[in-house]
Amino acid sequence: MIKNIKHNALIALLFCVNGAFAVDLGEIHWDWSKIDTDSTTFDKDFILGTAVSLYQVAGGDCSNWTACNFAKDENGNPRIAHGEMTGKACDFWNHLDDDIQRLVDMKVKAFRFSIEWADIEPIKGQYDAQALARYHDLFNRLEKAGIKSVVTLHHFVHPWWFEDMGAFEKAENIKYFVEYAQNMVAEFGDKAMMWATFNEPGVYIFQGYVRGVWPPYKYTPMPVLPWAVPSLNFIAVHRAGRVLKNMLLAHIKAYQAIKALPKGNKHQVGLVHSVTHFDPFHPGNALEETVCHYTTNMFHDAITEFFASGSFKFGIPVGLYSYENKEATKSLDFWGINYYSHALLNMSLTDGKFDQDYRPEEIKTDMRYSIYAEGLYRSIKDASDRITAPQNIPIYITENGLADAKDDRRAIFIKQYLYSLKKAVDDGYDVRGYFFWSLLDNFEWTEGYDMKFGLYEVDFKTQERKLRKGAQPYLDIIARTYAQA
Repeated sequence: MIKNIKHNALIALLFCVNGAFAVDLGEIHWDWSKIDTDSTTFDKDFILGTAVSLYQVAGGDCSNWTACNFAKDENGNPRIAHGEMTGKACDFWNHLDDDIQRLVDMKVKAFRFSIEWADIEPIKGQYDAQALARYHDLFNRLEKAGIKSVVTLHHFVHPWWFEDMGAFEKAENIKYFVEYAQNMVAEFGDKAMMWATFNEPGVYIFQGYVRGVWPPYKYTPMPVLPWAVPSLNFIAVHRAGRVLKNMLLAHIKAYQAIKALPKGNKHQVGLVHSVTHFDPFHPGNALEETVCHYTTNMFHDAITEFFASGSFKFGIPVGLYSYENKEATKSLDFWGINYYSHALLNMSLTDGKFDQDYRPEEIKTDMRYSIYAEGLYRSIKDASDRITAPQNIPIYITENGLADAKDDRRAIFIKQYLYSLKKAVDDGYDVRGYFFWSLLDNFEWTEGYDMKFGLYEVDFKTQERKLRKGAQPYLDIIARTYAQA
């Protein structure tokens, strides 16, 4: 989820000079007081599940994130909140039996998790037999429990040796990811329902190459324009565009390599995209609408348009990064949507800066976003119109959840977002599954352990898990749905 966004009005003026005025960005709102959110039920074949990333629940060494435990920012402060370290996180591998039993108790049909490349290949060219055995065990236990596996190959984390080589900044490094992806499908392919090459490449480049707060902390200050800010820094944006282009090319090549395997066509391969629509706090404000237009374009439209048409255009009128590859339109078997909320950008009248804001009626979460379930419907419609309907492929909601330490908003979040999802399904959009984020409280990247996303609360001192009361509406929806079987 993109957060902590600030912009300068001078940049917005620059956009306007270039003649780029935004139109209606599609913000919608429903009257929830007139909507029944207590009886949502899906077709019995609809996949309801939950998700984790293995690094966030199990930790790990030898990755680009390992160094983050000790990294400092330009002011000498720890990169991770409170100076916390990943450690073993939820100690997932040592609680595997109990956590799978929790999935069984919830009666979910699928579990989304990542295979951590740094675990599998900690040294370039050397695969770890014990790590492979652990993942085989996970697959086997899920299968025995009747739970389908949905796998992500890159969830922000990769081996340190790959980072040291320049990772996705260099096109010549793509081959290493492709080889890893093909080998993982060759190793585990029959055991997985679906394979996602990347989780949220837009977030990866925004946090690592635009804001520079995640590894590899790449942010280049503007030498001539001291008022420039990270997310619209021309130099940083161009580099981020190059990295994103290489990641999308890596997806295409990995897709083709997997399909080239024996029986490769039976493996379902897609990509997971995080949708954050940037909306003006004041509709009709030309500066706010223009900045929202370009920010949405860079971190949303650039990716979706690439897979819709093969045309990649990333950035702003000055320093636009472009690329063409028509193979993109033939590289998806499904489209994964991670959706949390929209970002309302409000221009301050005192200093001309943009900051994220909230509608008066919106409920805030512990992260820097609000409960905005209508946006899930909007995201599904957008993806269907652009990509999935023309290519005749399904959509899966691969992440959706909130941080709520008090557990006083989780229930309303679940009811409203699952209603929004069901409305999209009823309106004819081909959505076949939903994964709540997350099964467990976990390590939330630079936020450390403050953000409580779990259906299950985790005491990180004792590793005790406890189902939250706010999770009950999701369990009720699952029970109603599968009672029809």
